[in-house]
Formats: sequence, structure tokens, C-alpha cells
Amino acid sequence: MSNAAEFVASAPATVAATVTPQHMLLNRNALGSPKFFLGTDSAPHPKHAKESACGCAGMFTAPIALALYAQAFEQ
Repeated sequence: MSNAAEFVASAPATVAATVTPQHMLLNRNALGSPKFFLGTDSAPHPKHAKESACGCAGMFTAPIALALYAQAFEQ
């Protein structure tokens, strides 16, 4: 995750990334850049990518995202 954040932070202004609430709850050390914005990992992934042993496709948090962001900022 830190490699990806460093890449986006040092990339041109046309490069940005989403920050999902579960990532904020795990590590909130690099907040404040306009290059990072709300993301709920609601992008469609093929079923085989979501249901795999590596779990690399992310979490679908759209229905509870606002509550998770509130929890992250409250903490």
C-alpha cells in the first residue's frame, strides 16, 4: 500500500487514487493530499477475482462507507 501511495503522490497531477474506508481504519498516516479521494471498492470485479484464495480484489463497503469513514475520523 505504501508503494502505491508514494507513486500517486509523486506522479503528475493527472494521477489520483481512491482511499477506501477499510484502508483508513488500518493506516491513516498519509491523509491530506487532494490526489486521494473517497472510494468504496465498488468497481465490478469478475467473480473469480472476488472469490479467490488471495483476496486481492478488495472489499465492497459501499453500503456502510459513510459509517466507516466517520469511525476512522472519530478514532
